[in-house]
Amino acid sequence: MVQYDTILIRYGELSTKGKNKKDFIRRLSKNISHVLEDKPNLEYINTYDRIYIRLHGEDPYSCIERIQKVFGISSFSITQKVPNTIEAMEETCLAIAKENEKGTFKVVAHRSDKTFEMKSDQINRAIATVILKNTEHKVDVHNPDFKIHVEVRQE
Repeated sequence: MVQYDTILIRYGELSTKGKNKKDFIRRLSKNISHVLEDKPNLEYINTYDRIYIRLHGEDPYSCIERIQKVFGISSFSITQKVPNTIEAMEETCLAIAKENEKGTFKVVAHRSDKTFEMKSDQINRAIATVILKNTEHKVDVHNPDFKIHVEVRQE
């Protein structure tokens, strides 16, 4: 079973606010922490384009119920942080695929760390190959039953 340890929050329109962007990010983070104030173990990490909530053992699904009502969030994902190696990514993505019922899938990789040795398409193919070899899932890039998103970041 995959142990999700982070909620990744994406925000959209804040990037158009110019010099006030940091203030809007800070306010959004404060609004999120307000709806989760009874969960003291959470850690909030604000970056230029994301807010990360480190769960430290808290239930991610109970957090999601609350944060989906916070204005300013464009989307969020429950994630697991892994080492920056293709082997670690393959292992985790395979575990995620095995938790899903038999069906079709798509791997969507984004590589913001340009020093990583593989390009996004190569990451997609490597992870999909491992899933295909170890499950009964099939690839469907147009209408998959589930998607596995991979973000390769320096941190």
